[in-house]
Formats: sequence, C-alpha cells, structure tokens
Amino acid sequence: MRESPHPLTAEDLLRPDNPYRDCELWDGTAVVREAGGGGSDIVNVRVATRIQNYVTTNDLGWVTGSEQGWLLARKPDRVLAADAAFVTYARLPEVPAASFFPCAPDFVVETKSPTDLWTALIAKGGVWMGHGARVVWLIHPGKRLVLVLRPGADPITLRMGDVADAEPVLPGFRVELKALFDRLPYDAKSGDVYLS
Repeated sequence: MRESPHPLTAEDLLRPDNPYRDCELWDGTAVVREAGGGGSDIVNVRVATRIQNYVTTNDLGWVTGSEQGWLLARKPDRVLAADAAFVTYARLPEVPAASFFPCAPDFVVETKSPTDLWTALIAKGGVWMGHGARVVWLIHPGKRLVLVLRPGADPITLRMGDVADAEPVLPGFRVELKALFDRLPYDAKSGDVYLS
C-alpha cells in the first residue's frame, strides 16, 4: 500500500506524472495490483476472448481487461480494476476519453494469482456486487473452479466438467471449465478452497 498525505482522487490516478501506476484506489488509498502468475493470465485471456467474441457477435456493449479502471464511489474515491469485465451499451453508451468508466460493470471476472488470497478475492467479489455488478466469476486456476456470485443468490461453485454462464447479463453465453483450465497446473493439495 502506498500512503499519501491526503485521500487520493480518481483524477490523481489519471495524472501523467502520478506515482500510483498499477494501483487501484480504495476509499482514497492507493493499493498496488501485483502482477499475476501461475496460469492466471492465460485463464484471463481465455475468458476475455470468449466474452469479447460473444459481445461483438451480439453487439451488446464494452469488454475490458485489467487496465480499465471503474470509478465506483466518490469522496472518498474508489477505483477498481477487474481481470475482465463487461458493461452494456445501455448503461455506458460511449467510452469516456482518458477517464475511468463511471459505473460498475454488469459482469466481472476476477482470477486468483499465486500471490492473491482466495478469501480476499471473494471479498472483492462482494464489493463489486455492492456497487452494482450483477454477475461475478471468481476463478481459482489451481483448484480448477469458478465461484459464481449474483446479488440475492447463493454462490455457485463449478468444477471441471461444469459449464459457467453469465445469466441474466449475457443470455446464452456459456463456457466449459475445461476450456479455461486445459493444460494448466492443478493444485491437488487437500483443503478448503475458501481458505487457500
């Protein structure tokens, strides 16, 4: 975490000379987003490509990767980034020039890297939903699972052999988990996935 003498704003992050590159903004405090590993970026590309293909074919909205900031709150400011995200044209008709998207995504994908705590990723999924995301996929490449979160519904844990969907945000969009995790390392250690 990088400290500043005053709460940072979204505009501070957008300055060309800002020292807070590669950071999210959590209620005015810059928090470094560390580089991933262990196949997490491969999974991100596989997911984002499938979302982009589906969204483009059906002319539905915008798909972003991990570089796009989403301005979720003001005073103090909260700017988060997702590994992949989608927002409809109805909610965001135009992309703002040189700025963060001024809303939460409709659909968010977060993928655990080896340096992430799974419990922290679950908590971030809750934050996304608290700001208006309607579907959140939390992906654990090592355990080969996807935890699907929707507001007002019980979490759904999907494993190899299952198919994930993004209903009601992307009707008809489906991804077989095998396609996400094919040829990637598997963590066979026993233990509760919610704690590792």
